[in-house]
Amino acid sequence: MRKLIPIAAVLVIALGIYVAIFSGGDEEVTDAPTTVKIMIALPSDLEVVKEMINGAQLAYDQAGGTAGDTPVALVMVNTYNADNPPDASKDAAAAQQAVADEGVIAVLGGSDSSRAQISIPILNESSIPLISGTATQPSLTKSGFVAGEPGSYYPTGQRNFFRVIPSDDVQAGVAARWMQQQGIQTVYILALDTPYSTGLAGIFEVNAPDLGMEIVANETIPFAEIPAETIQTVAQQIIEANPDAVYYPIRTVGNGLDLIAAVLAEDEDIIFVGGDGLSGEEGRDLHSFPAMRVFATNTPPAASLPSAAPLITAYQEAYNTAPHPFAVNSYEAMNVLLAAIDRADPPTRENVLKALRELGDYSGMLGNWHFDENGDTSLTTLSMMQLQDQEWVSVEVVN
Repeated sequence: MRKLIPIAAVLVIALGIYVAIFSGGDEEVTDAPTTVKIMIALPSDLEVVKEMINGAQLAYDQAGGTAGDTPVALVMVNTYNADNPPDASKDAAAAQQAVADEGVIAVLGGSDSSRAQISIPILNESSIPLISGTATQPSLTKSGFVAGEPGSYYPTGQRNFFRVIPSDDVQAGVAARWMQQQGIQTVYILALDTPYSTGLAGIFEVNAPDLGMEIVANETIPFAEIPAETIQTVAQQIIEANPDAVYYPIRTVGNGLDLIAAVLAEDEDIIFVGGDGLSGEEGRDLHSFPAMRVFATNTPPAASLPSAAPLITAYQEAYNTAPHPFAVNSYEAMNVLLAAIDRADPPTRENVLKALRELGDYSGMLGNWHFDENGDTSLTTLSMMQLQDQEWVSVEVVN
C-alpha cells in the first residue's frame, strides 16, 4: 500500500512570516519576505498523477517550503474530469484562477499536451510561467509541425512554457531507431485522434522510411471507448497486414489496450511500441500480454540515473514505493521553479519567468541539462520500457 502525503488546497507557510499589508493603496513595509505561491494544476484523480504530485510535494518539503529566503505556498487545483475524451475546461479555469490570484507566480501543470495548449496562452498574457514534466507535443515550442504553432500559444510574443521531458520528435525518433535496431522492416501505425497520438504518429511516419522501414498502413481511430466490434475489426486488419510491429502512440485510457491484447492473442510475433503515455500508471495493473511484446519510450527510470540515487531513497521513505518516471519529472520541475524563485529579485511573475529563461546549466535528478531558447530540455536520453508481469521495466537506455 502506498503512503500518500495529504495536500491541502492551499499550503501556506505562516509561522514567523509577516506579510506586507495593503490598505488604501499604501504599503506597510516590513523586513520579512512575502509568501509567493506555486499552483499545481493537475488531474489528481488519476493514479499516475498522484505520483506526479508526490514528486513535486517531496521536492517542496525537502526545501522546507521556501525558495532561498522566500516562503512559498502551494495552491492545489484538481483539473480532472470524467469525460471521455476529457476536455480541458478545468485547465482553463485553473489558469484563469492563477491569473486572478496575484500571489501565484508560477504553475506546475500541463499534464498532457491538450491541457497545456489551453493553459499556455492564458498564463502568457500575465507573464506566468508554466512548467510541465509530461506535455510532449513538439508544436507547443517548435515550428514546422502544425501551421500557426507555436506562435498562437504566445500572444505576448514571449515564451512562458518550459518542460523537463523530451518532446515527441525526440520520442518518435528514438522509437524508430530502436525498432530498426531490432530488425523491424514493416510497421502498421495506429493512432487515436488526439494531438499527442497523431503528433507522434506523424513524426514516426516521417522517420521510419529513412531508416529502411516500410509503413504498411497509417490509421487513426476515435479517442473514446472503442466498441468491441471495432477492436476486433481493427485487430483483424492488423493481423492481415502482417507487420513486424505496430506503432501505437496512445495514452492508457478507455479500452484501447484491449486492442493490443486482441492482436497478440492471434499473433504473438507482432511487437507493439508506444510513447510515454502507453507506459503510464494504468499499465501497471494490466494483465500480462503474450510474450511481453509491448514496449514504450519514456523518461529513464530513476534507478538507471546515478544522479537520482538520493531521490530514490527519499521517495521510498516517503511513499513506500520506487518513484515513477513522471514523479521524477515533477520533482525536477518543482526544484527548478524553486531555484528560479530564489534567483528572482524580487520574485515577481516577470522576474521568475526571466530566471527560468536564464536558468543555464542545471544539475538535478535527471542529470545535467539546460532549457534551450524554446523552453525545451536539452536532454535527449530515453528508456525503452517493456511490460513484464504487469510492470514497466527499462530494458535499454537510448539516445
